Amino acid sequence: MDYQSVVNYLQTRGNEVLGMNYSLEAMAVLAEALDHPERRYPSVLIAGTNGKGSVAATIAAILGECGYRTGLYTSPHLVRLEERIQIDHHEISAADFAVYGTRVIETGERLVAQGKRRTLPTYFEIVTALAFLYFAERAIDFAVLEVGLGGRLDATNIVHTECAVITSVAYDHQQWLGHALESIAAEKAGIIKSGTLAVSGCSDATVRRVVASKCREHKVPLAEVDTACRFHTVVNLGGCCQFSLTTSAGVYEPVVLNLPGRHQVRNAAVAILTAEALNQRGFAISKDGILSGIRRTQWPGRIDVRRPAAPIVLDGAHNPAAITALRDFLEENYHGQSRVMIFGAMRDKDIEEMGKIIFPTMARVILTQVDNARSETVQGLAERCASLRNDFLLAATPAAAIGLAEAIPHNVLVIAGSFYLVGETYKLFEKKNLTKA
Repeated sequence: MDYQSVVNYLQTRGNEVLGMNYSLEAMAVLAEALDHPERRYPSVLIAGTNGKGSVAATIAAILGECGYRTGLYTSPHLVRLEERIQIDHHEISAADFAVYGTRVIETGERLVAQGKRRTLPTYFEIVTALAFLYFAERAIDFAVLEVGLGGRLDATNIVHTECAVITSVAYDHQQWLGHALESIAAEKAGIIKSGTLAVSGCSDATVRRVVASKCREHKVPLAEVDTACRFHTVVNLGGCCQFSLTTSAGVYEPVVLNLPGRHQVRNAAVAILTAEALNQRGFAISKDGILSGIRRTQWPGRIDVRRPAAPIVLDGAHNPAAITALRDFLEENYHGQSRVMIFGAMRDKDIEEMGKIIFPTMARVILTQVDNARSETVQGLAERCASLRNDFLLAATPAAAIGLAEAIPHNVLVIAGSFYLVGETYKLFEKKNLTKA
């Protein structure tokens, strides 16, 4: 199969989220048929409602600075599927994606024909197995893996990690993970297993109890940001923060972030504690490597500021906690400036709560939708948010929304509500050659 044939096959497996198979048994059968590539290298597995991608990218950067050939697996992608699978910051090529994708697809079909799997592998199972196989055959030293959804039954959770990381827990994906914060936390804490270490950036007391209980159950040492870290002199420098941090292992000073937003301070602390945990497991992670890795981390689609005539801020924020972080960033860095927002979201998200948090801070809000089976329609957005304001502008596509925004006087344009919206916008921006700040 060539690259496009593999992509087309993935699309036949249905929507990535709606078509997920919450069964580790089925994923384990696929991995076994591929000779368990995920067992050929050590790994870190990262779960969380928000921040897991940023933390994964940071840990991968730290490992790279310390001399490890590092594989990074994340989701979703913004523009290209290849973004999800990287080695030392280089995306898998389209040709390799086709080669390894074909092997996984053919293996899945054979397993069904032999009666060893009831169904063909899902979109996410295929891409996850592809990443495991690619990393193994490219002889990486270490893998940093981001959970797709939840944790306990996510396809990535067949690995046995050196360290299980939970960045945060908030309300999201309740239809799959449960409607109580305790149940959501329990699903994410399902990546914690005996014989590993755990790191948590969670701040909610209820969530912390759930995570600590899971660690006690499996006799896993736990390092928490709230108890293991002491922050000093957090300073905002042009949107990105600089701070000092003390842990039991010493003082990190200065910690210079390359990712905008004060919420990234906590994510950086999670990454530092994870690096310290890896040191405990016998991996050589230096303090200089930690600081350099944090300083060099790049992670598109998360408060990404582009500056043509006026700033454009893109953020994949897709739940109330993430939207709150975006709102706080805008208030701190663009206080008093007129802001126009383009908003689109998946219909299974808490759209009303997100709108309640951020719409009042905008001069105008343009509602749009993306080409995705889960996307809420423009009219659906307007109806669900009708009680929040009565002056929405409606645009059938992101391109049309940008056209409307360009006609409205403003200081800052904000585009947020979904990674899929940000991804479609990036494609449009590539045509307009809007460079990063």
